[in-house]
Amino acid sequence: PPCINPERETAHRAVSTGCIVGIGFGRAMRYPMRVFAGNVTAGPPAAAHPGRTGLSDRLWPVLVFGLTLVSLLVLTPQFVAELDPPTGDEPFYLQMAQSLINDGDFEMTNNYEQRDYLEFYPKDTSSPDFRGWQPFPLELPPHKSNTLKPGLYEKHGIGLAVLIAPAYQAAGRLGVVVLMGLLGALLAANIFLLAREFSGDLKASLVATLGMAFTSPLLPYSFLIFP
Repeated sequence: PPCINPERETAHRAVSTGCIVGIGFGRAMRYPMRVFAGNVTAGPPAAAHPGRTGLSDRLWPVLVFGLTLVSLLVLTPQFVAELDPPTGDEPFYLQMAQSLINDGDFEMTNNYEQRDYLEFYPKDTSSPDFRGWQPFPLELPPHKSNTLKPGLYEKHGIGLAVLIAPAYQAAGRLGVVVLMGLLGALLAANIFLLAREFSGDLKASLVATLGMAFTSPLLPYSFLIFP
């Protein structure tokens, strides 16, 4: 009707959509740690299924997590070899993690001067075993942000760098990619739990989980270092 304010209606729709997405996300994220504690039941209560102990329901999310993780780990070496060196924003997050580990800060001047990013760049692109990008620039230009504090700081948020720093310190870029696969598998378990809770159908939940976890964008992003 003409009396409706279009801007207000758009805002109401945005808020409603946000509430729906937020409720769904919130209900899904109740589970990540409970999955491993063994006290989560996927789907309707056991009372709704006479004769069932609920043990299988508690195991399904763990199985989904484990199978997804194993699948991602099997594919990880190929992805790391083909996507070498890391591109896009990935090298900046890695170098920020380096700075946090080595310097205890996110001031990047010395990191660029020392070309610390070469640590996760390929050493010999002429080798017949090299399967990555060819050719690629050896210079990594900084993504400088405008700050009041003197120094060179990246425009990227620090959260991901903080998260991946222990994995990078343990096993370099490969360790970080394994961590991203771990998070991808955990997301798959949450997708299954959410689908099972809302549908109550085991097969449909498994199909939905497989359809999302092993297709784009979730599958490739399980190997990429992006927030």
